[in-house]
Amino acid sequence: MVNEALDGDFDLAAFAHVAFYDPERAWIEMRLRALRPMRVHLRGAGIERSFEAGDEIRTEISCKYNARIARGPVAGTGLDVVDWLTDDEELFAVAVMERDGTGPVIAG
Repeated sequence: MVNEALDGDFDLAAFAHVAFYDPERAWIEMRLRALRPMRVHLRGAGIERSFEAGDEIRTEISCKYNARIARGPVAGTGLDVVDWLTDDEELFAVAVMERDGTGPVIAG
C-alpha cells in the first residue's frame, strides 16, 4: 500500500513480519524486519532510507486490556461493560457493553 500511495519501491519479499507481546506495556507490537541490506525510496514523500539486515520498522501497536482496565477508556461515554468473554488463558477477550441500557455493544 505504501508503494502505491507514495510512489515507493519497497520490496515486500525483503521483509519478514515480526510480532511480539510486551507484558509490561500490555500490548502487541507488529514490525517488519529487513532480511537484507537495501535502499528504499518513497518518491511521493521525498524520502530515501537505507536498511541493514535486521533493521525493523514498527507498523502497529495493539493495546490489550483486562476487564478492570477496559472500564477506564469507556468512562463517561455512556457505555458500561456488562460482560467480559475470554479464552481459557485470558489472552484474548471481547467486552460486551451497553449504551445507557439500550442493549449490547460488542468490542473485541
